[in-house]
Amino acid sequence: MSDSFNIQRWIKFAQMDFDTAYNMSVLHDPVPLEIVCYHCQQSVEKILKVYALANSESLIKTHDLESVLKQCIKYDDEFLVFADACAVLTE
Repeated sequence: MSDSFNIQRWIKFAQMDFDTAYNMSVLHDPVPLEIVCYHCQQSVEKILKVYALANSESLIKTHDLESVLKQCIKYDDEFLVFADACAVLTE
């Protein structure tokens, strides 16, 4: 499996997680916050890992968004703006 295939596949899965979170938040009353937050976290995790992978970073096996974000910041410090959001979603 090539890296480009993995990247496209991860982007697709990240989008599905995001779409699921969005749809759950719009279609359900009350909103199942735990499920929405889970899919948001998963979407962000996949996108951050895709960015790291695209920059030839070795992926770490973790669900801690702050750790993955640190990998991305090595390549672009503009990712720093996501630090607080990553901390919240990791919790």
